[in-house]
Amino acid sequence: MSTAAAPPDPSSGPSGPEQPPERRAGTVAWTASTYFGEGLPWSILHQVAAEFFTAAGLPAREVGFTSALHFTSSLKFVWSPIVDLIGTLRQWIVATQFGLGVLMAVLAVLAHNMAQGQVRAPPRSGWC
Repeated sequence: MSTAAAPPDPSSGPSGPEQPPERRAGTVAWTASTYFGEGLPWSILHQVAAEFFTAAGLPAREVGFTSALHFTSSLKFVWSPIVDLIGTLRQWIVATQFGLGVLMAVLAVLAHNMAQGQVRAPPRSGWC
């Protein structure tokens, strides 16, 4: 009479269950910064821009035109091949994060100066 051995457990290898790969701190920081960089333009377009232009005295109809800024995402299929040809993804992300940081600093200074009354809103053209 022979006894059959129990089938091996597939989840445990020769040395036990596999451990997840160790994460480096640089990888976690890079991932966090890219998610921040992804969310920053959305916040600027949807929250800050509308409030900024409303405070500058633009009517609601003209503030609504900020939705046209979404064309960059809608037309990604046009400009993304160009991005792929020039530089790496990491270079583009770092450059755009730096550019957005500078832009936010300029907008903050302008908003502060407008709030203090040091800068007048530009004269409105009658195009709309």
